[in-house]
This record gives sequence, structure tokens and C-alpha cells, in this order.
Amino acid sequence: MSAFAPRRLIAAFITLVLLLPCAQHAAASGLPRCGVFEGEGGDNLLRVDGPDRGVEKGSYISDRPFVVQRSEGSLSLVDLTFGLVSELEVQREGRALQKDSRRYRLTQPAACLPPVEHAPGSCLADARQCLYNHHELSLPALESGCAEGVPHLCQRLPDRYRKADQAPGSDTPTEAQIAVIQATMEKAMAEVDFPRQCRDDDPAADAEACMAILEARPELAEAVAPALRTASMAASMVEVFSPAAKPALSDARLQRLQELCTQVGESGFCMEVATLQWDAGHLQEGRAALQMVCDGGDGSSCRQAAALLQLGADLVPQASSAVPCGHYVASGGLLDELTFGDGRPDSHAPRARWRLRAAVIAQRRSAWAGRIDALRALPAAAGRCAVQCAAGVQ
Repeated sequence: MSAFAPRRLIAAFITLVLLLPCAQHAAASGLPRCGVFEGEGGDNLLRVDGPDRGVEKGSYISDRPFVVQRSEGSLSLVDLTFGLVSELEVQREGRALQKDSRRYRLTQPAACLPPVEHAPGSCLADARQCLYNHHELSLPALESGCAEGVPHLCQRLPDRYRKADQAPGSDTPTEAQIAVIQATMEKAMAEVDFPRQCRDDDPAADAEACMAILEARPELAEAVAPALRTASMAASMVEVFSPAAKPALSDARLQRLQELCTQVGESGFCMEVATLQWDAGHLQEGRAALQMVCDGGDGSSCRQAAALLQLGADLVPQASSAVPCGHYVASGGLLDELTFGDGRPDSHAPRARWRLRAAVIAQRRSAWAGRIDALRALPAAAGRCAVQCAAGVQ
């Protein structure tokens, strides 16, 4: 070996070390390989189907589609279900991924599907910006984005439909909100000794005189401003803790939601569609939407859908004032079993009140409200069934 060989090896080694950061940077700026990436220290998986898209999977979550988008020289993973954007770093020439603070490694390589070309102006053409501005989207744009496969937009359609269909003036405060506003303002006026001319419940009330007083005494207007903010906040809290019943959607709107559920197939959205259909008495459509939830990877919904499938054409609303005798089983929840017989439901829940509503048994308590789907009715061993659900059982 030449005496200069070690020097050449050392020089080559130094060159390799100097070039290594460049190689790492090139890998980091590239795209991930396709296949299944397993998260370190957990059950989450990233299935990369193509260089621009994939699905996040987990033991306790339904499948969540995502897109990979390059913005300002860096990669982002855009969660299409929750609208979240995570920084994505590609490592080891695409065999490892860093999503926020979690690392994933490629365990099942697969061939990549070709990238999807999206029409200019569509939501997926710039998913990050579309989701950031989703509050500003028109109803047709919201429907279009949902049809593209963006569940985050689908989930906003029911409320947007209600808003579009509500009659003029129907968005006035509820009686409970008005009462809270009045009580808050009366308390504030009493504390600042507000003039009688500005009190609606006083015989001396006079709008013009009140305005003249407020113009002459600006400190009164400044004193009532915090009360107005407090009253507005209190009214908002009433809506949070005692929400008014949402108006029912028309059959045409429900049919459109059902079509989008079938097309998009995202579990969370389809579960909401199933609930809306059941509330409207469309039990067969609700069951079909529930099956889509199951197909999206929700295991508990699969058990429910299988049980409901056994009912076949018998899954129709029943006009009845009593729950049929039997043992009702749900796949989960606070109360997962109910036995009706001998005139009362056999349940360990305190202060429970029951009522029959289509094919659903609704249960309400002062501190909690939940729902149990009546999945299966088994013949009771003995006893008569005379539970008057409409009147309620305390």
C-alpha cells in the first residue's frame, strides 16, 4: 500500500463528513416514502398512500385523512378531519418522519399512488389556507370542499344549513338569555344610580331624556359599558350550558348529508348524519350512515350496525306509549344494558327518567345527558311490561 493511502482515506473521510449535512438536508426537504409508518411509543400509524396524501390510524381513533403540502420551503401535514396543521420533517431518505414532536419509522413499504391534481380554487388545491379560512367559505364552497373529501368542512354543514334555512328574525335571544341580560343590567344600573329616565320599568322612562342625560354625563355611559359586556358574556354562557333545541333539517338537506356521508365516508361526520336521521325518524338511513362509520374504522359502531342489521325491515318507528319487555344492550356508554319488565326499568342509574323516542331510548339526568341505542330486545323471562315512558318514570 502506498504511504499516501492513509492520507487519502483521511481526506475522503473528511469530505464525507462535510457532505453529510448536505445529504441530510436533501433528505429532509424531500418527500416521504409510501407505506405504513409506525409511531414510536404508541399505537398511532401514518399510512402514506402517495407523495401528497395518506391516512392516520390508531387503536382508539377512526381513520383521519391528511394531505402533505409544501409551503415556504417546508413540508406540512394537514389533518383534514380536525383542520390541524403539523410540521413534517422527512428523515433517512424518506424512511423516517418527524411530525411535531413524534417520530415515525417506515415498517411496511408500499408502492406510491400518483399525486392527485386538484382544480385551481378547490379546497385541496391549498388545503392549509382553505381550512384556515373555512368560516369565510360560502355554503356552495363548503359543500364542494366536503365532496372533495375534507371532513372538517362536512362537519360544519348541518349548522350552515340551519343558518341558511332560518326565517328572518329567528336568531333573536331566547327567553332565558333575555332574563339573564335584564338581571345583569338592572344590577349594574342599581349600583351606579342610573337615572329613572333610562329605566324601561320606570314610569318616568323617556328615551330622548335618557340620551340627553347620557350626553351630559358621559361617566354614566362609561359605567354601563362593562355591564353590557358582562350581560353579553352571561347570555353566551346560557347558550353553552342550556342550549336551545336546534331546528330540524328538511328532508332535502338530510338527503344531501346522506349522499355526502356515502361519498366521503368519514366516521365523525357520518355519525352525526346517523343521529340526525334517527332524530328525524329515518331509521333505515340512520343505519346506513352508521355502517359508513363502521367502514371508517370505528369498532363500536360496527357492533351497533351489525345488531341493527338483524332487524331488517322491522327497523321502523313504533307508535307506542310503553317500552316492549326485554333486555336492551348497547355496545358501550354510561348505561350499556337495560331490562324492561314488571313496570319499571331495571337500572342502577340514580334519578333516571326514561322516555320512548322512535327506536332510541333517551336518558337524561340533571348533571349528564346521554343516549343509549336500543340495539337488541330479548324476551323477558317473566313479568308484565307497562312502562309509561311518555309520562316518565322517576
